[in-house]
Amino acid sequence: MKRIEDIKPRVKRKIVTPEASKPFLSQENFLAESDSLPVVETELPKPNFRKQKIKVRSWWLAFFLLLICIIFFAGFELLKAKAQISGNISNLSSNFSQLSNAMSKKDFATINSQIQNLNQKSTNSIIILQSVGQDVYALNLLYPKGKSSKITAEIDLLRGSQMLLESFSKVFNFDSLSFSKSQNTDYLSKINNYLSAISQILSAAPNKIRQASLYSGEAQNLSQSANSDWFSSSDKNSVRRLQDLSKTSADFFNYLQNVPESLSSTLTLNGGKKSYLILFLNNTEIRPGGGFIGSFARLDLNNGRATALDFETNIYTLDKTFVAAGNKIAPEEDISSITNDWTMRDANIYADYATSSQKVAWFYQQESGKKVDGVIALDTTLFQELLKVTGPIDMPDYNLEISDENFLSDVQYQVEIGYYQDKSNWSENQPKKILSDMMPKFLSALTASVAVESAAGKEIIKGISEKH
Repeated sequence: MKRIEDIKPRVKRKIVTPEASKPFLSQENFLAESDSLPVVETELPKPNFRKQKIKVRSWWLAFFLLLICIIFFAGFELLKAKAQISGNISNLSSNFSQLSNAMSKKDFATINSQIQNLNQKSTNSIIILQSVGQDVYALNLLYPKGKSSKITAEIDLLRGSQMLLESFSKVFNFDSLSFSKSQNTDYLSKINNYLSAISQILSAAPNKIRQASLYSGEAQNLSQSANSDWFSSSDKNSVRRLQDLSKTSADFFNYLQNVPESLSSTLTLNGGKKSYLILFLNNTEIRPGGGFIGSFARLDLNNGRATALDFETNIYTLDKTFVAAGNKIAPEEDISSITNDWTMRDANIYADYATSSQKVAWFYQQESGKKVDGVIALDTTLFQELLKVTGPIDMPDYNLEISDENFLSDVQYQVEIGYYQDKSNWSENQPKKILSDMMPKFLSALTASVAVESAAGKEIIKGISEKH
């Protein structure tokens, strides 16, 4: 057996080809053989510098033309944006006066509608400004050094307008109001549902009003910084309107700071008990206080919740009972020619609502023995507008479908003629019973869906602003 140290690697054989067997040329042989080779002279091509220069110039010309096109397009877009911004600012300023008048009158419905309109216009301008970014300030290069351009002043006005509108949106955002749905169907539960939502809104209101005051202050700073020297006479009016509106807004928000606390106290959200008399006025039967008091209701509140809502569809019932008991109040001279006995139905004879409501509350206390803390009046115009929201109310017992179009005519006919055509009603003598039968259905229709509630809320706010 072979030992490991006896094993040797196999030697590979070297195969020699004929080419490989030739010896390499030595230096002497290489030189000898190279001398025998023929020498061929070749001429290298000369570079064409002229063509290269033309080619480089063509590239520079194309780049220059492209750059001019880009600058022209960008400049056109900037000037177009400037024109649109200027036009939108002019449109904005035309609504500032209406908004200022609405604030002076505390007309919240008009303020809300104006804010929505102005917000749309302002948002369009902001979108235009954002689409060109800060590049719009490149237009300042066209003006002398150290002087701000008109576009800068207009953008300051635009941003000031946006800040001012943002301040109002924080407070007058009625579209965002939402009420959780109550599982109960009776109207007292639904009223309490609304009161709970109002309580939440009022608790957040002070902080929103403070934020609005800060925004309006910033808007005032921006409007004051806008250089009005660049503007024409008509455009200077726009600057003044924004500056005046900013100042008015600051005062308006100071006024609003006390509203949440006052309204919370009115609705007993901070505790306590209060009662309110709700008058339903027929404004087709003219009275200085808004219309004839045909019927009324009493609402009792306790710690922010409604505890009772009692309807009286015939004011004559209370008046006649009072007179029959031997009570006699001499009428004032202004109405002495039309009545000998002054009662609650003729109490709203004053054009000043506060005076009329105080007199109605006094008569109500005399006739019913109950005191109220305030008087709320609603006329038929508000009911007609709300019926547009709810749609027709079916009244099968009267073979009627009450809508905004026939509310006045059909209900009035039923009260004055239709009711008495049935002799069985003569002893009962409740001609306005149709209203008491309709009211629960009407309230139910007002709370049928979130969309209806939202639309009804807007109509109520509008009605309050328009004194309906």
